[in-house]
Amino acid sequence: MGRNRRTRALLIPPLALSASEAAAQRLPQNEIRSLAAKPGEAVLAYRFSALGHACVGREPEIHVTKKPAHGHVDLKPESYEVGHVLEPSATQVCVGRRVQGLAIYYTPEKAFDGVDEFAVSVKLRGGTVYRTYRIHVRETEAQ
Repeated sequence: MGRNRRTRALLIPPLALSASEAAAQRLPQNEIRSLAAKPGEAVLAYRFSALGHACVGREPEIHVTKKPAHGHVDLKPESYEVGHVLEPSATQVCVGRRVQGLAIYYTPEKAFDGVDEFAVSVKLRGGTVYRTYRIHVRETEAQ
C-alpha cells in the first residue's frame, strides 16, 4: 500500500508551460559578449533573424535597453548566411542558408579609448533573447 502511494506521488505531472514559455527557456538568456573596436569605426555586434520552420527569416523586434555611453548603436536590415540557430522553432537545416534579418552595429566616438557597453532585447519567434555587449575600444599600435 505504501508502494502505491509513492507511485501515485511520482505520477503527478509537473506544472505545464505554454509553448512560448517552454521555447523561451531554451533560448540563451542574459549573455554578455565582448567585442573589440577601433575609435570611430563601426563593428558588427550580431545578426538576428526570426526563423520559422521553413528557414524563412524575418526581421526580429530589437530594442536597445541600455544605450552605450561613448558611441551609438545602429540596426540595419541585412541578408546573411546563418551560422547557427538560436530558436527552437527553426532547425539546424537553416545553417548555411541566406536569410533576411537585422544586424546590430556599434560605433564608438572618435576620441574614445576604453570600455563601453550596451544591451538589447531581441524578440524572436520562440521568445525574447537579452544580450549585453561589452566593447573594448582601442587604437591599434603601429607595428
